[in-house]
Amino acid sequence: MKSPADHKLLDLMARPALLVKDGRITHANPVAYQMLGAHIDGQDVRLALRQPDAVALVLGSNSGHVR
Repeated sequence: MKSPADHKLLDLMARPALLVKDGRITHANPVAYQMLGAHIDGQDVRLALRQPDAVALVLGSNSGHVR
């Protein structure tokens, strides 16, 4: 689990960013909350994102990008 200090760094990012552990969202930065809603805390990342390519990228072991 990430510490609140790590959350502060994530919160400074200009793009949406999520911390995911065991397939669940443990933290999202303000931009991600604006995009996805505040209800995503603790939610299964597959339900929060609802975009198969994005979910595969988040849960996979390869790097890449998705629009």
